[in-house]
Amino acid sequence: MSVPWRAISLTSLVAAYVVTSRTPSAAKLIFASTFAASWALLGTCWALWAVFIYPIFVSPLRHLPEPKGGSWIHGQWAKIVKEPSGAPQTECMA
Repeated sequence: MSVPWRAISLTSLVAAYVVTSRTPSAAKLIFASTFAASWALLGTCWALWAVFIYPIFVSPLRHLPEPKGGSWIHGQWAKIVKEPSGAPQTECMA
């Protein structure tokens, strides 16, 4: 899943324009800070969606069986390194 840079930037640009167009002195600094804040907020929301919400609650792959054990970060890496070559993979197939 790639980062939608263009969509985040365009949405932030529109949001910054809408927010600063009503101010009496629409200075460039206010526009730039509003754009940066909205870009950071949208980027954070996208990251939360892509890393936590979609894989855990929405993905059609969330109910597939997984091998027992493992780490949240490293997965089955420690088991694969510790056991003989191919043993964890054949265990998962059975």
